[in-house]
Amino acid sequence: MNARILFFLLLCAGQIGLAQSDSTKQKKQLGFYSHAGVIHGDFAKLNSTLSNLGYPALRDFYGGVTYGITKQGIKNNSYGHLALSFMQSTPGVLDVARTKDVRLRNWELQLGGNFDLVKHPKWLIYPFLTEGFGYSELTLYDNIVRQSFASSVATLASPDSKTWSTWYLFLNGGMGIERKFRVWVYDFYVGASGGYRLNLLSRYKTDYPTNDNAPLGLSGFEWNIRIRFEIWDTKRLERMGKRQPKE
Repeated sequence: MNARILFFLLLCAGQIGLAQSDSTKQKKQLGFYSHAGVIHGDFAKLNSTLSNLGYPALRDFYGGVTYGITKQGIKNNSYGHLALSFMQSTPGVLDVARTKDVRLRNWELQLGGNFDLVKHPKWLIYPFLTEGFGYSELTLYDNIVRQSFASSVATLASPDSKTWSTWYLFLNGGMGIERKFRVWVYDFYVGASGGYRLNLLSRYKTDYPTNDNAPLGLSGFEWNIRIRFEIWDTKRLERMGKRQPKE
């Protein structure tokens, strides 16, 4: 078995085991999680090839949004999350006269843990570790006619396109900070994080634009803004709901 795959599986098993052992000690509560951010990839070789073929260069980063659910202990600010992500990269300069275009799109499923280092009621400072798998598509478009909405509806012209795809594994880790705000029966957390992502096994088909079938450079430093919320007292929520006046 490939050593990288074995390392990835061991990390997954370790996080699942940690979550199970922690759940036996204390009650868990459900939360909802989102973050938005960017990852600085290495697209230099691909952009050089695209330029030689007459296509615009991709930005040197890709970014998007992530949505998921969290589990946190009532007496412990550490939490884990399961989430879905969509990220993309597009050319940095829009040229209305350009008849060629390029898009990079990634979809990911991730499992992560955030391990709080400080016992403070309102602040979390934590290292995090996330692993998962993703699906990536690189699409080149040709014969693009940029026109008004009315004329495009009238002609319904479609550009020619070619798509390359690949599955990959990834690991990322780093540090984050969050501030808690309590509103009614909810705990809201707002924060930021930074770290490094390592992508594994991302390799396109043999007719990928670069002649040596080089993997796409999805590894790099990442930065995120994080938002999540949790219900901290469901019994109180039920009691308050019962006290609401009838209409």
